[in-house]
Amino acid sequence: MLLKLFSFIYLSIINIRNFLYDHDWLKTQRLSTTVVSIGNIIVGGSGKTPITIYLAQSLIEKGYSVGIVCRGYKKKSKGTIIVSDGVNILSNVNACGDEAYLIAKNVFKSYIVADENKTRAAIFIEKQFKPDIILIDDGFQHRRLERNVDILLYNTRIKSSKYKLLPLGILREPIKNINRCDILINTYDKDSKLKLNSSIKKYFSKMNYELKLVCKDEFISCIHPKEAIAFSGIANPIIFFNQLKKYNINIKKELAFKDHVEYSDALIKKIDSSIKNHYVKSVITTEKDFVKLPLHFVKKVDIYILCMNVKIDKCDSLISEIEYNFIKLK
Repeated sequence: MLLKLFSFIYLSIINIRNFLYDHDWLKTQRLSTTVVSIGNIIVGGSGKTPITIYLAQSLIEKGYSVGIVCRGYKKKSKGTIIVSDGVNILSNVNACGDEAYLIAKNVFKSYIVADENKTRAAIFIEKQFKPDIILIDDGFQHRRLERNVDILLYNTRIKSSKYKLLPLGILREPIKNINRCDILINTYDKDSKLKLNSSIKKYFSKMNYELKLVCKDEFISCIHPKEAIAFSGIANPIIFFNQLKKYNINIKKELAFKDHVEYSDALIKKIDSSIKNHYVKSVITTEKDFVKLPLHFVKKVDIYILCMNVKIDKCDSLISEIEYNFIKLK
């Protein structure tokens, strides 16, 4: 009963906020740069970071200069943090947050800023680096910043019964608000079968996985270990553990930590204990977790990474949508 009350209060706040933005009573910030938001309507993972990486790489390959704004969730430093200046990574994972750092490691020649205030970060990138296009990671609810293209991800693997408003379910706002987006990407290559406005364009994405060995600062293809400990601190660890079953590896122990977990000395000791208790020499984790592991741990065990990359069906058409908005502003 109490959860229903909280959910009703939350709904009221969300509806009032959206009403104020819809009727221009809450002002928005417009940039002269093309702004593309990549977001979702639920808490937890929908593949925003892999999609952001994929779109950034695709735009850079087309010759555009790209800025990326991240919130930098759980970052230790406050304010505007330059993660990458397009040449070098200027921050560390603790200062900027795991997702911002992961994007910087995967997207070269992009300007990346982490800031809890995404509007401030976007203004900073525009003034400091003057990119052609700015991508906003997890920007659907950040309505203060105007965007030229609003991309929404919809996780088709999540059961519809979980699509209830917080705190009863995982929805950040009512499902009908999906119709605020310009483009809907159905993740995991399945159709959401949602009732959408006719103007919304639908695309499909597919996640591809490959198990690689960490060798110095690179991930290399390799023979898979026969047995290992697996651990992760991501929003949907079940997907990670299920993928590992396809490799015929004897997973002696599965350790699931909270999303954006910090690998403290106590947590590393817990992983060490599992390694010793199960007599294994290898561990498997995600790239997002790997960037946070302390060096002394990385050096003493064989670490395998379940690398994830995304492919968007008819991506050229999606990029053309972004290009069209870029040309309109020129």
